[in-house]
Amino acid sequence: MPHISVYIPEDLMPMSKDLGRFWSAMVYKLRKNRHKGKWEELNLSGALSKMVDEVDELKQAMNEGSYAEILLEGADIANFAMIITSVALDELPVIDESDSE
Repeated sequence: MPHISVYIPEDLMPMSKDLGRFWSAMVYKLRKNRHKGKWEELNLSGALSKMVDEVDELKQAMNEGSYAEILLEGADIANFAMIITSVALDELPVIDESDSE
């Protein structure tokens, strides 16, 4: 299985367990939903709408007091934030800021 190493700056090391737990939850949710395919079919507004749905699911998990569900719904939100940035790269024009001088 491929392995990814992530650099964590020294001043963020006290958060390393939290970061690792959250990263693992994000990967878990991506794997759990891989049958849905990547996100080529989504546009920016569709991806944002799905993220808002996940925020509602997070609120429900918070109301139920389920740590596991709170973690997993938080991971879903983070994954949709990542998906939005990916879709934006495909949808939005690339601006070469070196031309603006």
